[in-house]
Formats: sequence, structure tokens, C-alpha cells
Amino acid sequence: MIDLTDKIVVVAGASKSTGRIIALAAADAGANVVVAARSAAGVESVAAEIVAKDREALAVTADFASVEESRAVIAQAVERFGRVDALIYNAAYLVRRSIFKIDEAHWDQMLDTNLKGYFFMAQAAAKAMVDGGVRGAIVGISSTAGSVGYPGIADYAASKGGMNALTKSLALDLGRWGIRANCVASGFINGESVAEGEAAGGGAVLNALRQFIPSRRFAEQSEVASAALFMASDLAGYCNGSILMVDGGLTLGNLPAVG
Repeated sequence: MIDLTDKIVVVAGASKSTGRIIALAAADAGANVVVAARSAAGVESVAAEIVAKDREALAVTADFASVEESRAVIAQAVERFGRVDALIYNAAYLVRRSIFKIDEAHWDQMLDTNLKGYFFMAQAAAKAMVDGGVRGAIVGISSTAGSVGYPGIADYAASKGGMNALTKSLALDLGRWGIRANCVASGFINGESVAEGEAAGGGAVLNALRQFIPSRRFAEQSEVASAALFMASDLAGYCNGSILMVDGGLTLGNLPAVG
């Protein structure tokens, strides 16, 4: 059982979808949670759900494309709770575009949130951990797109590949202080986008896509949350610089699963 009793866990991108599930699961595991995202209403709502579980919560509104705002989340966490034990960076931006339609503004928007925000939040969290003598954990929520190619998301794939490489560098740089850095690379997840696709008549395409996954299904949000909390917990105390695939076997190969 994952035990985060009285740990201070910062979840970036926690106002909805998988980020919300991660934040609530952290509270269920005993953590006090800093809920951070761009949506003020969203973070306040999730924080209220955590308080209803008899855990403490701090709602912080931030745009992770901003270095100042990313750093400010960690500063507010330390001001409220005195330390940070774990950062789970789930903030992400994704818009599908043809490779010929990605311009500089699109590229910057994608990488500013997905990669730059991750680095500067991890940097701030690591500094707080070192200053506080905390042997903490940094967990990036990556994607299979960071390891294999997908059409129509070149900039997103680049950001997630960068996240994977950055995580390994963080592990090398921070290990001497007992700080671990790992990634959870998720495959396709049953969430809002899948529900929207099915509602728009894309059920046949989604069912066909499932046949390329050895497990024949998409991940549940709770499964990604469990992997993230494992990496944030002492159970993963000797995991450092790892990319944990939570993809049902999708990245084992691109041939359809048969038999």
C-alpha cells in the first residue's frame, strides 16, 4: 500500500482529468496536497474535495509557461507547509497539428508548458528540498509520445522526449542529496478526450486503436495516478532516472496485437 502520510505533495496540472485524480489519490494516501493549475475554479474545487477527506490542501493558480509563476507555486507550498516532499508535474498542453502547420508560436507554447515549466518547477522544488534537508521525489508525467513517434503531434512528442531526457539529468544532478527524479510515461488514457471522441462518432477509430495495444484497452486515470504516487513514495526509494511505461504494452511494437 502506498503511504504518503503527512507528506507535502505538489501536483501541477491538478484542476481536472488525470491531474485531479492524482491529487485526490495523494490525499487518500495521507498527503497534504498543493493543487496547482491555471483554472482558479478548478484548483479551488479539487482542494475542497481534499479537505473533505480530512487532509490539508492549498489551491494555487499558475500558468506553468511562466518561470515566475512556476517558482511561486513551490514558494507558496513552503510558506504554507514548511517544506515540499514531492513534486508531480502533470501540466501539459496538446493540440494536434500537421507538421507544416506548426509555427514558432505553437512550438513555444507547447514546450513552454510541457518542458520549460517542468524544469523550472523541478529546479525550485529541488532547491526547497536541499534547503530543508528533504530526501524528496520529482515525478514527471510524460507520454509514450516521448519514446515513439505519432503523427500530428511533433511538437508535443519533442516536449515529452525532452521531459524524459531532463528527468535523467535531474536524477544525476540531484541524487547526491537523496532527491529522486523519475517519469511516468502514459499511453492512451480513458478521459475527457476519449469520451469526446466517442460522442463525436469516433468510437470505431478508438476501438481499432485499442487493437494495437496488447492489453486491448486504454489506461484508467487511477492507474496512472497509482504509478505516479508509487514513484513519489518510499516504495520507489531506489528508482532514480527511470521512465516507467504505463501503456498496456503499446510501446513494445507498432504491429497490431493478434491472436
